[in-house]
Amino acid sequence: MSLDIEAFFMLVLAGTAGAAVGHTMVTVIVGPVLFGRVLCGWGCWRGMILELLPIGRGRGRLGGKWRLLPFAGLAVSIGAAVSLLAIGHHPGGVPPNLHGESILPIIVGFAVYYVASIGLAFPLKDQRAFCKYLCPSSVILRRTSRLSLAKMAVNADLCNGCGARSRVCPMDIDVVEYATRGRRITSGECILCQRCAHTCPTDALRLSLGLDVGGATTFVSARSE
Repeated sequence: MSLDIEAFFMLVLAGTAGAAVGHTMVTVIVGPVLFGRVLCGWGCWRGMILELLPIGRGRGRLGGKWRLLPFAGLAVSIGAAVSLLAIGHHPGGVPPNLHGESILPIIVGFAVYYVASIGLAFPLKDQRAFCKYLCPSSVILRRTSRLSLAKMAVNADLCNGCGARSRVCPMDIDVVEYATRGRRITSGECILCQRCAHTCPTDALRLSLGLDVGGATTFVSARSE
């Protein structure tokens, strides 16, 4: 996403939130309600780089305290917005760095995100570790995308339970579990990358439009060495 969540908070706090609100409403709230997390799968500039890392997609979803990390990421983003605004604030107007007079905050923001995402990916051997455990936007996206009209549908009659689709899911969704229940993949974790459909040997998955609400996600659990 071209505007990260801390930039949204900073612009809101600075009183120049018109474009920021519009962008965030489309990419984090309204867009996901209609089309799911398609930007995470196809338009995220971090994801593009992360999926080039030579470390694979991970060994399953970590549980426990790892599930709380996105909330920590969101708190840090809000704190960063408040701090940048306080540092850049001057009497009589909006901080100059909010008007493009300096690209330094943008460069620093990009660098911090890349360091965090790549730094988390290598120890966990998971390209999308940042998306799963630290991305602050995911706190909102996981909830709005559960309402999405666009979701992957599974034809239970065609599914042979081979598990190939679950193994290729970059977000560790247990696709087979949805298949056995004959349900659409209603998880707010799904980024609509469609790798499950491309890998399925029986063509049991397809992108579909419909009305349903997602709930708790069944993950492929992390495996030990």
